This record gives sequence, C-alpha cells and structure tokens, in this order.
Amino acid sequence: MAGTWTTSGNVNMGKFRTNGGGTGSAAFIGPGNDDTNGVDNLTESFGGSVWTNEGNTNSIRQLYGAGGVQTAGIIMTGHDGGAVLATSETFNGTTWTVGGSVNVARFFTAGCGLEAAAISAGGLDASSNYKATTELYNGSTWATSGNLPAGRIDGSMCGTQSSGLYIDGINSGGSYRKEVYSFTGSAWGTEGSTNAGRRAGGAGGTQPAAVCWGGEVAGIGIDTATETYDGVAWSYDTSKSAGIEYGLGAGTYSSAIAASGHDASYSTGNITEVWSNGAGPVAANGNFLPFM
Repeated sequence: MAGTWTTSGNVNMGKFRTNGGGTGSAAFIGPGNDDTNGVDNLTESFGGSVWTNEGNTNSIRQLYGAGGVQTAGIIMTGHDGGAVLATSETFNGTTWTVGGSVNVARFFTAGCGLEAAAISAGGLDASSNYKATTELYNGSTWATSGNLPAGRIDGSMCGTQSSGLYIDGINSGGSYRKEVYSFTGSAWGTEGSTNAGRRAGGAGGTQPAAVCWGGEVAGIGIDTATETYDGVAWSYDTSKSAGIEYGLGAGTYSSAIAASGHDASYSTGNITEVWSNGAGPVAANGNFLPFM
C-alpha cells in the first residue's frame, strides 16, 4: 500500500540546517539558520496542524543531530557559526535543559533515539575530518560505541538504540552514498542500499520498517522522492509535493513529518508535509510488520 504526503500548517520561522523529532501528529523543530537571525536558538512544536513557538535552546546551533518526541526531545553536537559543539540539550515540550556533552565534538552529524536513550553518529570534527564516531546517551552521559563502517556526513538517521538506521550521506571523497547501516545497540551492520543516494534528507522508522525522503541527489538537485524499506529492500513510494534538504525529517514508518529546510531553489522554506502509511510492509508469512 502506497503512503501519502499531506500539506499542513507552515512553521512560523523558516530555517535550514535544522532538525527535530516526533511524528506527523506531534513534533518539534529546533534551532537552525534562518534568514532573519542567522544561526538561531528558536524552537516550535507541532500539534498536528499548527506550529507554536516554544522556549529557546540555551545555545544557538545548526547542523546537529536530534531525536525523541514532542514532549521529550534531544539535540546534540552541531555548530554555532563560530565553533563545533559537543553539548546536548533535552526538551520537555516547553523548555530546554543542558545535558551531557559528547566525547567528540562534531557537526553535519545525524542522531536518533529517545531523550534518555539517544544515538549520535558521523559528522565532521573541528579539523574537518570525516568521522565514523558513534556515541550513546543514557540521559546523563555519552559513551562511545562501535563506529560506522565509514566516515559520513549529512546522512539521515531514525530508530532506537537497539534498532537504528543510518541512511545515505556523503563520504570523505565527496561521493553521495546509497549504503544503509543498521545499529543493534553496540555495532553497525549493512542493510543494503537506497535507490537514490541523498544528502540531508529525512527518515523515519526502524530496521524492519522505514521510510526516507527528499534531500539533495547527485545530478538531480533537491528531490521529492520517497522510499520505503521492508527490512529487505528499498522501493520508491509516493513523492512529496515539495523537495527539501536540511529540514526537519522524523517519525515512524506510518507517521512522519518533513518541515522547513532549503527548497528546490535553495531558498529557505517553511512548508510542512505529513507522511501517512496505514498498512506497513508485509513479511514473508503475509503478516504486516510492526510500525516503529
């Protein structure tokens, strides 16, 4: 069964190099780079149709990883326009609290998981080295774990500490990659390849059932394509109305959200689209796989 994208209410402050967490019915978007303030500390929450301004983060930030849900989110690492960041902050739906710092400061990172059980992977360090670093958060401290198979920037992540995915991105040679890696709690494995290797797209779900979309595709530019994953292979699904990169992209296989970011003309946009897929992929025995 094909999924659908539906246009919803615009964010109040369009930005790119941003991130956030949640689903198509409840989400948050954190700081980023907007046309008014440059790198900002602004936050908004989404209740299914309308965005509402919430408390500012403690630090301005862009190009960071994020995870969690609307009332229990986390952001980590990134860049403040002058320095690479190691800090993380947690969100309770209204206000932000400074959390533990990662061991390796990075930007162009990806993240996923929960407020007290998050993952940070990949990115560039302060010397512009492409990192394969993976770190896990327990609600207070970050600990290093098994590295990605290769250094990556601008990949998309989704899932949990025991069932996470790192999708596409760019390697140290500047190539747009299609490889997908899965994380089981301590080590990464390979989960095949997407059809359109992308940078700075969005993703939702876990290893058995996932969806990814948008971003910039080599030779195409900012794309609208959507792909779904059934635990075995990636297949093209319903395309988005608007292509975006470096925007909010989060959710589950059945309910996800894409908002703000750079549009197809590389201008800052404020469009929100909500993904819905009520069926879920079918396993070999004919049963639907779980939504995650």
